[in-house]
Amino acid sequence: MPDWTFTTDPEKLANAGFYATGYHDVVRCFACGLGLRYMKPEDDPLIEHIKHGRPRQEETDENGATNSTNDEMDELSRLEEQNAQLRARTTCKVCRERQAIILLLPCSHLATCVQCEPNLSICPVCNRQVVETVKTFLG
Repeated sequence: MPDWTFTTDPEKLANAGFYATGYHDVVRCFACGLGLRYMKPEDDPLIEHIKHGRPRQEETDENGATNSTNDEMDELSRLEEQNAQLRARTTCKVCRERQAIILLLPCSHLATCVQCEPNLSICPVCNRQVVETVKTFLG
């Protein structure tokens, strides 16, 4: 498999809800499906997400001036909430403290951290027997 490199910090991408698609430098938002590529090292993934995300309706006041500050804050709050939900989904289901990076097979649940994995024989999500584990690397 080719080793695609990202010029943007992978941790920043993950914190903004993006994951690598495996196709060149394309990343996709876990929550809304937005895809980005050709990002530069100085690009902030969260700002890029807001800029390129779904269009928002802007309000105008009685003078005809555009007021999108509240919409932008709402969008940022929504993204922060989605980010918190993503973090909860990727937290170890055993200790609930560390990041889950061990993929359990055959059920394919990303359910445990490295420290909890040796003591695991049953998936904590679906209660299926664990046959094999795969260590994953998440940005």
